[in-house]
Amino acid sequence: MKIGSIRKILERYRKYSKVDRLGISTDEEQYSQQMKVECAMMAKKIEHLRLSQRKLMGEELSSCSIEDLQEIENQLITSLRHVRLRKSQLFRQQIQQLKHKCGRTVQWQNQWTKHKEAEVETELRIGLPQNQCS
Repeated sequence: MKIGSIRKILERYRKYSKVDRLGISTDEEQYSQQMKVECAMMAKKIEHLRLSQRKLMGEELSSCSIEDLQEIENQLITSLRHVRLRKSQLFRQQIQQLKHKCGRTVQWQNQWTKHKEAEVETELRIGLPQNQCS
């Protein structure tokens, strides 16, 4: 046997030794293991977020220390401030829209009134002639 053919045989052996009996390569196994670890981490994060949400809703506070309760209170105060700011912003926008709409309505009413006044004035000028036979 030549050295080149031995190398080819060794390369094929290395290549196929990575594949187990089920046909899954070690790269796929590592990826699968990595996904399992990430899935477990995500499940822990989800549970932590759910617990935080329950605490913010005032539930399951019996295990909280005074510091924990103070932190929750501060978070709620900050959240309430953000909610009130957004609410005020929306009210200001609505007021501006109503002012704009009201301004257009007043403008339309003024135009309509001027039009009606012009009609009445025209009718007065065109009206029946007065009897000058007295």
